[in-house]
Amino acid sequence: MEKKLVKESGQQGDIVFIKIDKLPDNAIKHECKTIQESTHPHVLEGGDIYVTENERFFVAKENACVNHDTHETLYFENGIWQFGKILEKGIFSGLVAPVVD
Repeated sequence: MEKKLVKESGQQGDIVFIKIDKLPDNAIKHECKTIQESTHPHVLEGGDIYVTENERFFVAKENACVNHDTHETLYFENGIWQFGKILEKGIFSGLVAPVVD
């Protein structure tokens, strides 16, 4: 099976990834390797996670990937990636809420 290489942006379930140029100056390295805590976590291998008060990032190293037990493994080009949950707006209510995967 061929690896799915993410070059600019990608999605794995309810998590979206976008490549950016640099980390914010206030980003702090986080020791955890879990992108999203849940009963089905998205786990980073081959990189380091950084956080600010409201944003999350990872720096992808050689062969960095994000694994999930019900989604295809994503492999990332080296670089800096911002990630977060996808939000959806209710058609009738107009309320914005996280997508539940």
